[in-house]
Amino acid sequence: MNKCRLCGLIKPLLDSHSIPNSYFKAIFRKNNGKGVLLSAHDDPNHKSSNSGDWKLLCKECEQEINTGCEKYVINKFRYKRGAIESSHSIRFSNVDCAKIVRFCVAILWRASISPADLFRGFKLDGQLESIFKNYLKSNSNNIDEKLFSIYIYKLFDPKDVLNKFDSSFIMAPVTHNRKDFDLHQFVVEGFLFNISTPSLRHKDRNNINLIKSNHDFIISPRRSWFEEKELVKFLAASVHREQSKRELEALKSN
Repeated sequence: MNKCRLCGLIKPLLDSHSIPNSYFKAIFRKNNGKGVLLSAHDDPNHKSSNSGDWKLLCKECEQEINTGCEKYVINKFRYKRGAIESSHSIRFSNVDCAKIVRFCVAILWRASISPADLFRGFKLDGQLESIFKNYLKSNSNNIDEKLFSIYIYKLFDPKDVLNKFDSSFIMAPVTHNRKDFDLHQFVVEGFLFNISTPSLRHKDRNNINLIKSNHDFIISPRRSWFEEKELVKFLAASVHREQSKRELEALKSN
């Protein structure tokens, strides 16, 4: 038994998934129990059943996050019940946005404290990490949203060259340093979650539909993969490494 990273009590710990395991299971079911692991580092691409789990939380804390926000968010975005879709956006109505906020905070916090290779290199500021922990521990919706801004894009591929990354692509949290804020991003089932810390200033909010805990709707604009320069660079580097690996294997076999 070890100390739970959330409640601080000495208990048996579960294999905690910083990114909900449901996303990985959906991919693994399509690919004989494995998915292609893309790394932001120089690691070679390879098929893996790694879902970034680590013994972080006790059963009670794990279940609290799972039932408190994860299942709700997964079902809301996966099945889009009651959503109105257009060529420009997806509008979700009757949304408990406080659970969306909690979902994002839970993913970033667990990824930040996890020693799993999948989250190598991702780390929140120590003070923010502590604030996020206390927020999750309190099981309340009371958090200063001046600390961050959240907005979500539905990614699409206008050139149909990245279609295999649509719903079966997971990108673990990464951080891009901007002039006035840090932008943390992760991708699950074709949705790009953006969390800026601190919150965006007014001049940076043009055409951005921010999510607030007291809102009851979400507007998720459709956004081309190619508009996300860092994401495209990451994918291009991963594809290049895979091609180089194949070329090297072909040379060895000749």
